[in-house]
Amino acid sequence: NVGGPCVISIPISPLKSEIIIDGKSIKKGTYAIFTKPGKNSWDVYLYTEYKGNGAPRKWDDSKVAAKVS
Repeated sequence: NVGGPCVISIPISPLKSEIIIDGKSIKKGTYAIFTKPGKNSWDVYLYTEYKGNGAPRKWDDSKVAAKVS
């Protein structure tokens, strides 16, 4: 996945209730966490698709539930 996020892929347990991340409501469900390092900080993505095989072959921005820099 050249140019797309993915240094670390961490499955998280299904969220049992809605949460708020950076002011955005995240529905209960199962997500993956991906990170992308930058020069001075990292971006952290909560991604709606998790298949347990690392980064998706094709990154889909519409599946980003939340992003924190």
